[in-house]
Amino acid sequence: MTDLSPVAVCSNHPDLSEGVHRCARCTRPFCADCLVLIGGASYCASCKNEQLLDVRSGVDSGTPPFASRGRRFGGYFIDSLPFVILSMIVVYRAMAHSTFVRRFDPMIIVITITWVVYDALMIQLRSQTLGKMAVHTRVVRIDGTPVTAAQAWIRALTRWALGYLYVVDWMPIFFTRDHLCVHDMLAKTRVVNTD
Repeated sequence: MTDLSPVAVCSNHPDLSEGVHRCARCTRPFCADCLVLIGGASYCASCKNEQLLDVRSGVDSGTPPFASRGRRFGGYFIDSLPFVILSMIVVYRAMAHSTFVRRFDPMIIVITITWVVYDALMIQLRSQTLGKMAVHTRVVRIDGTPVTAAQAWIRALTRWALGYLYVVDWMPIFFTRDHLCVHDMLAKTRVVNTD
């Protein structure tokens, strides 16, 4: 079965929230009674027939199409905008009081930690940040199943660590078939379309 999704309830049984997993094909949440295991991934009743047909014909469509570069940049832009604005306000305030030269404002550290925690928790709990919801993308494992907590945190921390090397982190997106960034490679995740 796929990873536990603690904030979801079963699409067929709204009173069930324990043991809920996402269908590897449509990514909707279902309880264990509503899913079947095919090739190591869980599928709902609606998707299992299509998946079985794909398995028979040799087509692997368990993972939705990879998100385009434009969607990836768009989602990142939406997610980063509030944090960038807050950082600019802090820097402007520090420069206006002539303190930025003498000391580093601790608010920048708070904003950075908040950004990392936001990114990791949203991916861990929902497989999407607000930016990814806006551009209709989702973060999944290589096999199309939801990411683990460890993958979500590795991804967020790697993105933060490479934040000052933005070009290095995003360079592979132009050369990889899956439109991967370095943080995707290290966390073993993919960004896919949800529509």
